[in-house]
Amino acid sequence: MNILFICTHNTGRSQMAAALYNKMAKSGHADSAGSVTDKEDETLEEQATYLPAARTVIDVMDTEGIDISQNKRRKVTPDMIRAYDKVIVMAAEETIPDYLSSSPNYVYWYIDDQQGRGFDTLLAMKEELKRRVQELL
Repeated sequence: MNILFICTHNTGRSQMAAALYNKMAKSGHADSAGSVTDKEDETLEEQATYLPAARTVIDVMDTEGIDISQNKRRKVTPDMIRAYDKVIVMAAEETIPDYLSSSPNYVYWYIDDQQGRGFDTLLAMKEELKRRVQELL
């Protein structure tokens, strides 16, 4: 199954979920995007130079042996969602475009945005995402 994970800025939740899926899945592939991402094609490492939360996300994923520092941020588009079997959205509901929420392959996961809340909080969020990805598989 090919999955697109979406959060608001494509820095934390969606990047983490896609990386976990790709590590755990025996087949299929996951990508990530954001509903309101700015600075598309910026790597998480580049973002970490001015946004400490991006550094924390990278460090949390290192605990899984997953390097996401070179993952690039991108914004979701209508064409993009057609290429996936399932689109799992964790973005703030007010940022979700109508074309996305009306898609037949749309699934919403409520995962609170943990930006700026520190390593331990993001570590707990990673564990929640890992549990949900395991259930998905």
